Amino acid sequence: MLIPVKRSSNTKQKAITALFFLVPAPSIGVLMAMYLTPGALGQAVFMFTKIWLILFPLAWIWKMTDERITIPKLSTKGMKVACLSGLLIFITIGICYLFLKSQGAIDSRALSQKAMTLGLGSPTFYILAAIYWCTVNSLIEEYVWRWFVFTRCERLMSKFWAVIISGIFLHSIIF
Repeated sequence: MLIPVKRSSNTKQKAITALFFLVPAPSIGVLMAMYLTPGALGQAVFMFTKIWLILFPLAWIWKMTDERITIPKLSTKGMKVACLSGLLIFITIGICYLFLKSQGAIDSRALSQKAMTLGLGSPTFYILAAIYWCTVNSLIEEYVWRWFVFTRCERLMSKFWAVIISGIFLHSIIF
């Protein structure tokens, strides 16, 4: 996806700066939308951080590096694996939900109330949001975390550690 650049102290400093400005953004959006200011302001901040996640890496590459962006080709095999893994995850989540609900571990009223607070009370909107999360949001995650954040981490450490650290960054988002 990128043409490699030499690791210099300037490259390392740029990588740290890029990570500093990008990695906290999703947690800020989630904190605002779900906990600190649910409602219009929280949703606005959440949307801003989503836009930031898309535009910041492009602007960074364009202005701060000599890298080129290329779009990888999709493969039928890769799409089959993606759809199969998505279906398995969907089934696993469904089974876990039904099991936890049957054990009384899930408070359906509280869950429903939280969905209403987040604007997910309408079945139509919920389905549209689910489609967004399963498609657009997944592509954004690939683009941001598995491309941009990973390649910035790779400028600071070995590929092995870059995989681990970028994964930790992705999973450190406050939910």
